[in-house]
Amino acid sequence: VLHDCVKARREVELHWRASYCKHIVQVKDVYENTYSGNKCLLVVME
Repeated sequence: VLHDCVKARREVELHWRASYCKHIVQVKDVYENTYSGNKCLLVVME
């Protein structure tokens, strides 16, 4: 779970792009959610 901010979104985007390489853990999906009143990103990985 990452706090939703520009830096976190960029990190997720870069990992998503790189995850098609066989040497990098694959990102399966990304969800937006609210946790304790804070916007968060939930990254589902292989």
